[in-house]
Amino acid sequence: MRRPRTPLRSAVLTAVVLLLLLSADYGARHYEEARVARSIQTSLQLRSEPSVSLHGFPFISEMARGEISTAAIATSSITRGSATFSDVHLLLRNLRFSVRDLFNGHLAAIHAAAGIGTASMTTSSVNAFLRAHDVPFKMAFKGGHAIARLGPLAAPVDADVTISNGSLRISAGSLPAVSLPLPAAFQGVTYGSLQPGEGSLILDLRLDHPTLDLRR
Repeated sequence: MRRPRTPLRSAVLTAVVLLLLLSADYGARHYEEARVARSIQTSLQLRSEPSVSLHGFPFISEMARGEISTAAIATSSITRGSATFSDVHLLLRNLRFSVRDLFNGHLAAIHAAAGIGTASMTTSSVNAFLRAHDVPFKMAFKGGHAIARLGPLAAPVDADVTISNGSLRISAGSLPAVSLPLPAAFQGVTYGSLQPGEGSLILDLRLDHPTLDLRR
């Protein structure tokens, strides 16, 4: 004769099933994070594998639909043209991608509805960018201030550094004013505010329907 299930036995069985489902969801999340990170590194030719965190629950069902609620992506460096960005951090919302491409290992693109982020340009990166555009002076950033210098023997000049319509603008006393378009790290990225830091410029990123193009 079959024993009836007791409330305690039913609760234990339910807990075991939930634990197995959560473990599978956790494993699938980390597996796909690693796959996406490798795709981004290879396709964008990054020196190191980026950090990728995918968020959504239940994760497996979201993956099956080709949709993820949010994703956090961070990379130490990315170069676009003559501009090199460091400490890039992105938070993307409402991501869409091809499930078939993902499982075939040929993910071409990740699309998002919106996002925010930050990036920095070190002093050497800024000066390399200026040099590539034949700007005659160099920049330095210290204590939240920007300083321009025409040569090693010239006196330093306080500079005003801003971002406007995607262009880096520098005004420093009698030195020639500069306005240079900054290349976008990704499609759909625009630059917001800019703040001189200690040895770098900190850029505020705004993302409107950004696309991570992962094609080689």
